[in-house]
Amino acid sequence: MTLLDFPTNALQTIHSETHATTDAASFEQAFAETGLWGTPAPVELRRSRRSIEDVSVIVDGTTARLRYTTDAPLVEILVSPYRPVLIDGVWTEWVLEAVDGADFAAGGGTVDYFHRTLRPGIDYHFIITAQGEAGELPTQIVGSFSTPLVSLAA
Repeated sequence: MTLLDFPTNALQTIHSETHATTDAASFEQAFAETGLWGTPAPVELRRSRRSIEDVSVIVDGTTARLRYTTDAPLVEILVSPYRPVLIDGVWTEWVLEAVDGADFAAGGGTVDYFHRTLRPGIDYHFIITAQGEAGELPTQIVGSFSTPLVSLAA
């Protein structure tokens, strides 16, 4: 059998754009109702059981010391002058993450993290993240601090 021998009465012909749109919409609705296609069902993610506690920030000129206690083996730290945003239950600051990336610190107890490249007179925001198991939202602490203005004596 060649393509020319194929019976054309077996093909469904769409006669107008309206028919095509209606047909596509009913097709999507049918699959969405069966759960096979369309918007996926929301997956309920649970928060990680890792802890980050006793967070303190001490600013000394252009250096900030973040001290915290955690049971996570590795912690991600991001210090940025840009305000973080909450996306799908996770705090992120996409500008600095894309350009510079985050720092990592060993966890497992009380940790002192020093950030030494700050500018004077700026409000900074930080995100401390402890990743959980696969399928879990990370445990995060978000906060802010300011560096003092520097004055020159004449």
